[in-house]
Amino acid sequence: MKKTIYRMMLILCLFITVIFTVMYVDKTVKTDPYEHLVNIKSEYPVWVPTEFLYMEQVEDNLYLVFYKNKNRSMTCALIKKLIFFYRVLDYSGEISFYSHKNRWTNQNERVSLNYSYCSELDRWIYWGAVYDDSVNSVIIEGRECNIINIDKYNDVGVETINKFAPIPI
Repeated sequence: MKKTIYRMMLILCLFITVIFTVMYVDKTVKTDPYEHLVNIKSEYPVWVPTEFLYMEQVEDNLYLVFYKNKNRSMTCALIKKLIFFYRVLDYSGEISFYSHKNRWTNQNERVSLNYSYCSELDRWIYWGAVYDDSVNSVIIEGRECNIINIDKYNDVGVETINKFAPIPI
């Protein structure tokens, strides 16, 4: 009698565990890379997204996600899709939406670049912001960058960012 009750309780616990696991997996698989970023709890403002800007799939199951962060700057995250969920491989710093004066030339920056190294993939990520409309292309290490317009920030001010250049890794 005790064995039967023990087996029934074990089966019930296993059944409940399977149900919750299926519900969790179903919820996480339906999200996209940006939603995954939103759901991550972080104490670092640069990692906390407040607005989606752009996403590019650079390989199967590998995404570059650009977003406005809690510091009101632009950030890039490299995210890999695994079987049941996404995983952030790298956060690549932040770039201001505004051009700054160069301390040596005392002129406004035309382009701001950022880069980081993803050790898991053994690759560099280069990306940046183009502040000057006269810049038609950005070339880093002999490769031309993709220039994507984000016109919704043109009305923020005269020297706001109007393009940015993610470079597929």
